[in-house]
Amino acid sequence: MPFKGETSVAIDSVTTIPDDTTGGGTTTGGATVPTPPTPITPDGTTKTPGVTIGSDCRVTWTFTTAINDSDATVTNFKVVNKTTSVAVPGNVTIDTTKKIVTFVPTSIAKGVTYTATALAIRSSGATTADTTAISVDFTTV
Repeated sequence: MPFKGETSVAIDSVTTIPDDTTGGGTTTGGATVPTPPTPITPDGTTKTPGVTIGSDCRVTWTFTTAINDSDATVTNFKVVNKTTSVAVPGNVTIDTTKKIVTFVPTSIAKGVTYTATALAIRSSGATTADTTAISVDFTTV
């Protein structure tokens, strides 16, 4: 309801953005709609963790077997600005099964491309790193 002297305005929702660009990361003119990275499934054979990036910019690595919990550190699981290589401040947590590690950023900028990396670490009971390192790029919006 408009205030005295104001005119009401009708607002329509839209399913496309300028230049008829639709979701899914495709470009048809001047605009691009970002697509979050496809979640990567963990591979038990190569011991490569699965990776997901949440809408809250939390990065989660999922292993098929338990890992050494003392390896769940910001040195081994990190997010850096892809352009400047500056590390994103944050914390790393590990769940009780010791299979899920989450990086929780304390500060992250919009419109920047980041690289989330899990270094090769030790599985539970292993004395040397026996998992496969993985890096995934994502852009905040």
